[in-house]
Amino acid sequence: MRDTLCLFDELLTRGRRLQEAGQPAAAIACLERLLALAGVPGLSAAEAHQRLGEIALKRRLYRRARRHLLAAVRLWPANPRAHFLLGLAWSYDPEGDLHKAAGHYRRALRLSPRLARCRGELGLVALRLGEHEEGLTLLREAAEQAPADAAAAGRLVRGLLLCGRPEEAVATVRAALFRAPRCPRLHKLWIDLQLAALRRDRDTSAARTREPEAVVLPFLRPVAEAPAEGAARHAGHALAGPHLVRLRRPARGWRRAP
Repeated sequence: MRDTLCLFDELLTRGRRLQEAGQPAAAIACLERLLALAGVPGLSAAEAHQRLGEIALKRRLYRRARRHLLAAVRLWPANPRAHFLLGLAWSYDPEGDLHKAAGHYRRALRLSPRLARCRGELGLVALRLGEHEEGLTLLREAAEQAPADAAAAGRLVRGLLLCGRPEEAVATVRAALFRAPRCPRLHKLWIDLQLAALRRDRDTSAARTREPEAVVLPFLRPVAEAPAEGAARHAGHALAGPHLVRLRRPARGWRRAP
């Protein structure tokens, strides 16, 4: 029995190291070998399913990711990261369910309130569901919870742009750059906002200077005038043909010059 437990731990540890080392194919083979064994402890199987779901999520295989993450949640209901990853699998799938994503995000925040990214993702889902006030509140809380995180600031900026508040988005990025002036992601976000503002100004000026389209006025149809009396009398007679010039014949004694 001790040897079997050592095998479970060895496969799980090896799969964990391979995933962290950037070798997902080898990690999948190792973790699937672990799950194929009989008598795997519940927590070990839950972690294996969670890691397989995370690898599938990075590959954008959302259905496979949800299958593994649902198994992880059933085996370990109090795991906040599994709920968070399951929320990502529902929200980023074009055919996903935003309500289920929001439910798993809220469950993860109840288990671990310090998950700043989970709070931000929940804010974006709330905006997509039409709950603008709650979504912006969650995004601001996530940005305040992680002030040095450029991704949190980016999610807040995205939410402000979705709500039509570009000025507040610019102020948010400016404040984030003041706290982290050497962050390349914040600089890229600032440049993107400036380019978007220039495009808006260009479109606005083009719309103002655009020439009006041609308008066809409703002119009245002219009424034909009645012909004059003389023209009416001679209307049925044909006009004479062109006058032909008749040339005279030369005299009989005249000859053409050689």
